[in-house]
Amino acid sequence: MSMTVGERLREMRETAQLTQKELAKRTGVSQPKISAYERGVVTPSPTTIDRIEREARLRPSEMLERFADEILETARLFHVTEVRVFGSSVHGTDDRASDVDLLVTLSDEGSLLDLSGFAAAAENLLGYPVDVVSDRAQPSRVMDRIRAEAVLL
Repeated sequence: MSMTVGERLREMRETAQLTQKELAKRTGVSQPKISAYERGVVTPSPTTIDRIEREARLRPSEMLERFADEILETARLFHVTEVRVFGSSVHGTDDRASDVDLLVTLSDEGSLLDLSGFAAAAENLLGYPVDVVSDRAQPSRVMDRIRAEAVLL
């Protein structure tokens, strides 16, 4: 049995650990309207559904924290021995439009296919675009900055 729009919106809000009041503030939709949507009394427009879904999502850094164990387990399947995070997720400046930046160490068996496979699997887990950079990349100012700020997942 599939969920109604209201049930789906309530589940998303609760997963993000938001109250109806907090979600109303984020979306600009009144709290009584949010309540009516969740109870199925009123059906929101597609535009409103999109806005609520976007604002109820956890930020990439929050998703990384929640799914860290699954990301590390997936990494091992793709011959990735170490996963470090850099960019906005580390700085605390990420938002719901951000991607996830990962610096990874491949085992000797690892290949470019493993890198792309891991990136795709991480995107599926997190629900956000994921950029994966190998720590085998040629030295450069950019790589020096990435290495300096990257923290273990």
